[in-house]
Amino acid sequence: MLRRSLSAAVALCLWLAVDALAYAKPTVAILGLEVIDDGSGIDERSTAFAAEFTNALRHRAMLGKGSYQLAPNSNKDLLELKLLSDCADEGRACMAAIGRELRADALMYGKVEKRAEGFQVSLKLLNVETGTMERTLSEIVPYDAAAGDKLNEWARTLYNRLTGVPDTGSVRVRANASKGTVYVDGEVKTTLSAGGATVSGLSEGVHALAVESDGFDRYESQITISPGEVLDVTVHLEPATRGGPERPGKVSRVLFWTSVVATGASVAAFTITGTQVRSLEDDKQEQFERLVANGADVSNAPRDSNGDFTDVCAIAENNRGVAGAQDLIDTCEKGRNRALLTNVLIGTSVATALAATYFYYKGYIEPGGADSREAGAVTVTPAVGPGVVGAGVEITF
Repeated sequence: MLRRSLSAAVALCLWLAVDALAYAKPTVAILGLEVIDDGSGIDERSTAFAAEFTNALRHRAMLGKGSYQLAPNSNKDLLELKLLSDCADEGRACMAAIGRELRADALMYGKVEKRAEGFQVSLKLLNVETGTMERTLSEIVPYDAAAGDKLNEWARTLYNRLTGVPDTGSVRVRANASKGTVYVDGEVKTTLSAGGATVSGLSEGVHALAVESDGFDRYESQITISPGEVLDVTVHLEPATRGGPERPGKVSRVLFWTSVVATGASVAAFTITGTQVRSLEDDKQEQFERLVANGADVSNAPRDSNGDFTDVCAIAENNRGVAGAQDLIDTCEKGRNRALLTNVLIGTSVATALAATYFYYKGYIEPGGADSREAGAVTVTPAVGPGVVGAGVEITF
């Protein structure tokens, strides 16, 4: 019985080992980039860039998210191994032999050269078993991107391109609502269809995911995107909260539209009364001419520099016994009343327009004030008196 148990245990261990090997990713040895002399000598800056870029490439492989995993013996420099292996021409057979010595399935190596606009990075990926070149590329990394996060971004991009990994990833959303809007980093990306949606072309790293659907509360979370991979996210939307706090600024929004309507009405009203005043002015002139023709005394009436009478209404008052005088007096009274009303309406229009501007700000741009404060925030007071026509506006912040 014990012998059969030991045999079964050994068989299980062997099966697990074989299974792990079958699913293990191929390894890649990444050699330290060689700095090429452009004729001006190899400076410290170029050497430091080559070392940092090499480390960034190795870090990508260590993450194990792409097609390869980093080989254990990757801490070697290209120039060193070329000298030791007499492989100055970097022939494929010779470089494949180096890869076999490092027990790697693939070999990544290359060089760095200074250019006017930056460092030119040339990389190669060699299949060690077949001795064939899988891919090559060459890009110029600008000098202002030759350190820190920008350098790491360049290393990520070139590593992904060289190993055939897409530079972006995707998120696949499944929600308990059939329709809705999907946001990534605050931007609308797509809509839910039958409860599902996929957003592609997302850069590697952390992103803010949000989903909105009618009748549900907004869903928000953080997601981490890996290049070349699809992240599945299950979104459970909660039914919309009932009886929660109302959006601030309701009173201001109501008063804004009230002010807009009031402004429009005032403008329309003073346009009408202003037109009536102009019509009464024409009537007044015609009636005055008839009054003069009927024998009104105008010998002592004041005139302006152009010889026109300055106050025909006063002339009518002084000639009440002449035919047509009362008609002119009535027209003058009606004209004064219409002019006064027009001036009041103009002042009110200005005041309500200012109030509408204030209420728009409080109700839509900054909906944070309490309704109790908003209700008495603006007071419009028409001002009518002897020689004064207008309106006062008091705004309390």
